[in-house]
Amino acid sequence: MIYSAGQSDGNFACDGTRLLGAAGKLGWDHGDSSTIKKYLRVEYYNIRLDCPNEINPRSFGITADSNNGSIRAPLLYMNETGKLSVAPWPKGPNTH
Repeated sequence: MIYSAGQSDGNFACDGTRLLGAAGKLGWDHGDSSTIKKYLRVEYYNIRLDCPNEINPRSFGITADSNNGSIRAPLLYMNETGKLSVAPWPKGPNTH
């Protein structure tokens, strides 16, 4: 959101390396055949930047979910409105 505020066209950064300050230096990766570095692994979370139009994104979403099946970490999601949504750890046959 800070990145977008500094852009004359209001576009968001969906390549994590373009984010300002320390966030842009965190070790973002492609994660797939894309050239856009929008994936980050931090502790027990996989973090993904999502933009409907990655070339000139006017909206974005960021999702963080557990990368460790034994850690009951909630699913986190935020979009350009700044509202954080938290979903509890999914209950299923393999959870303790």
